[in-house]
Amino acid sequence: MRHRLLLALALIVGSMCTPVAPEPGDGGTDAGVTAGGMAGGRRTGGGGVTAGGATGGGLTAGGGVSAGGSGGGGVTAGGSGGGGERLCTRNTGGSNFVPATEFLTSVPLSADFGSRREADARCNLAASGAGLDRAFVAWLADSTSWPMDEFFQGMFSNDGPDLFVSVACADPYGGRCYGNDLSDEHGRLVDAGGLYWAGFSERCQPGRTCQNWTSRSGAADLGVHVKDGLGGVRPSAGSCSDRYQLLCRATEPQSTQPLDGGSRRLFVTSAEWTGSLGGRVGANARCNALALDAGLQGGFRAFLGEGSFHPAMAFSNRAVWRLSTGALAFRNTDSFATTPVSPLMEDERGVPLDGGLIWTGVTTWKRTSGFDCASWTSTSSMGTTGAVGSVTERWTDDGVRSCSALAHLLCLQD
Repeated sequence: MRHRLLLALALIVGSMCTPVAPEPGDGGTDAGVTAGGMAGGRRTGGGGVTAGGATGGGLTAGGGVSAGGSGGGGVTAGGSGGGGERLCTRNTGGSNFVPATEFLTSVPLSADFGSRREADARCNLAASGAGLDRAFVAWLADSTSWPMDEFFQGMFSNDGPDLFVSVACADPYGGRCYGNDLSDEHGRLVDAGGLYWAGFSERCQPGRTCQNWTSRSGAADLGVHVKDGLGGVRPSAGSCSDRYQLLCRATEPQSTQPLDGGSRRLFVTSAEWTGSLGGRVGANARCNALALDAGLQGGFRAFLGEGSFHPAMAFSNRAVWRLSTGALAFRNTDSFATTPVSPLMEDERGVPLDGGLIWTGVTTWKRTSGFDCASWTSTSSMGTTGAVGSVTERWTDDGVRSCSALAHLLCLQD
């Protein structure tokens, strides 16, 4: 009951917070952190996650609301309008506590992603693509705010990872998973020692933040995931031009969204072509010719980016794609932002391919790359390719190659 009262109080106070304006993201042509978001957003004073970032102000209490929690010791939550301490004490949760989930993004990024709010938006885009239906914030500091400020004392851990569980945990309420290895948004376990952007070297101590996450010059403090589950900040730093994951933590208990819409097929073409495909229309025709020859029903589109057009724009976000085996590939178009659930290596007849490249023209986070073989009409330009069978960021971006090279197409059913 005590935690329910605190939850209600947090939501009331949060409704008075001033929304934070989104800041621009990192380079590339962005079709997607803005296009993806989660409509529900965080339970904060602003709305949900919107174009370019989160509009909410977090679950801090601006008026100095007292929120003790069973282990908190009566810490006052003072946001910009209050006079209390920052939320830096440990909360043990209590017997009725329901843990919140966390994950490391499956795709890393350089430090110039724009702002903490842009990092929140990327966490929520990854979460939405994985079917997680609650709002997440990046465990990240800048010069004016701390990740602990996002969690209302008495509801969630501000300091102890034992009150967050991996999305891979089969029984998050049983108490046996608190030390579980960390996973990515799809529940795939992450190797111990994984580093992520943090921006602080000790709890509630100022740190290095690559000019508030806007620069590739200098260094920033990193967090590290260790084997015993006691992940946290360590005295280490990474160059702002390097690429590390984000640690994303839910601001409320988590559940998984049901799969919406009927399942659709996808395949990698058995044939390869140069980047001169006759434009996206010509590429779609090649997908459909192979599908028809293999007896597949329905229309198919080639997964190709061009200019500012990302292939996610061609589909409903409610679409679900599976392989011929029934294995899940993408839960929705937000899944295109990070990584597929299963390796994409079956051709139109369900025969596994032995490696190879796929023309894509896109990179991670639903961005086009700017290398699209002159809108897929030329062999004298350059094009971005992905790697067949990869479940890392390489599935869309394995490098830029001459458009005279041969590569497959990824074809998705309408």
